[in-house]
Amino acid sequence: MSKRRTTTATINNLITNGIIQPVKVESYDKEHSSVVSPVNPDSFIESIQFLNEASYLSDSVDWQCEINGDDTITVDVGRLNPYMSHVTVGQFRLCDGHSIDEVENKILQDVA
Repeated sequence: MSKRRTTTATINNLITNGIIQPVKVESYDKEHSSVVSPVNPDSFIESIQFLNEASYLSDSVDWQCEINGDDTITVDVGRLNPYMSHVTVGQFRLCDGHSIDEVENKILQDVA
């Protein structure tokens, strides 16, 4: 699957329903792409949940999702927004009992 647009609600649902789990999250400065700041995965989840609850703001954030292999997914935030100075990239893995097809179908269903 190539990079696909997705939504805050979709990412939040995948996490809260125990389908995906963050393994590594980093923030990059767009101007100096070599500058990396690690982000605590729990803080990232809390931020997604907060943003999702602020529903009038949640659609203003650009999300992209890419399935990398059998059980890993990359999600990035802010790459397409020219007004954001940082890009946050999260590496996720599938939780036991779930499939990549399930994630892909949810992403395609919610963006369509």
